[in-house]
Amino acid sequence: MKKPLLKLTAVLGVGLGLVATGCSLKKGAGKTTANGGVVIDAPSKVTDVIEGSEVFIEGHTPELWVKWASDHEVTQGEYEKYCGYRDARAWGGSNCPAFNVSWYDALVYCNKRSIDEGLKPCYKIMGSTNPDDWGETPVASYGSCPEPTGIDEGAWNAAKCNFGANGYRLPTTAEWEYLARGGNTSSKGQTTYSGSNKIKDVAWYEGNSEKTTHEVKKMSPNALGLYDMSGNVWEWCWERVRRGGSFEDGSDMCTVQYSDSIEPLLYYPDGSHCPYGCIGFRVVRSSLSNGSDGGSDDYVGLESESSGSDNESTSDYGDEENWGWGPVP
Repeated sequence: MKKPLLKLTAVLGVGLGLVATGCSLKKGAGKTTANGGVVIDAPSKVTDVIEGSEVFIEGHTPELWVKWASDHEVTQGEYEKYCGYRDARAWGGSNCPAFNVSWYDALVYCNKRSIDEGLKPCYKIMGSTNPDDWGETPVASYGSCPEPTGIDEGAWNAAKCNFGANGYRLPTTAEWEYLARGGNTSSKGQTTYSGSNKIKDVAWYEGNSEKTTHEVKKMSPNALGLYDMSGNVWEWCWERVRRGGSFEDGSDMCTVQYSDSIEPLLYYPDGSHCPYGCIGFRVVRSSLSNGSDGGSDDYVGLESESSGSDNESTSDYGDEENWGWGPVP
């Protein structure tokens, strides 16, 4: 099994906007809603170039579908409502972020929650949007983690996403970076971490975490009212990239532009310390419409931008060309 590829990028961040201390949100950028999220007024495409970013670069215009984002990382309590939690729970509690969650498990959670709330599921695996039809998720085999179960990873890796559906999904890495930067796509006003140049204001990281997760929303939010986009736990993106850093990591990994391509099933199934764990996720939606008929029926798979193939194929999770691009229509 291939080891994860690491890519360290330069340091940049988002504009400061501390809602908790009474500062107002950027007009039209977002507002906290009753269901634990923020309505996002994002452009459909970003043409701006941000110095140091590998997503918002010259000659590339990432599409953004996000219209709502959870203001916190999915908690252990929220995750356990729909999925069995594998971790030994040596750290944290029900209001701490779920972590040691594989990319596959995150897709299961998103569709189960969407179905439960009467929304159109975003993910299709093996021709079905119902996770009950998908069977067991693949299990990691890395370092001291358990051996694989023999589940066909290929069928899971061929997952497709409907970006027009109104259900829950992972953000693309371009959407994640847009959210982490507080909606600021200008090179002016950028800061190192999501919400501040001072990491201790916005993030739980190795310098202040005491080697454990912390309850969500205890640090200051960024300009969109989103918490913990730097630190606490890593966050999965659709392209099988993790972003944001974790309580175990140094400040260099908690910046808004650090990207790490990683195998989709790495986590700590038994609570033991395996490399590259501490991964959770945050959910977003492309539409706030209600009902299971919300959205199109256009399901697309992952591809590298230069592949030129149809939507049936998937990209390699270690393919740096795919970082930040999302699906190819």
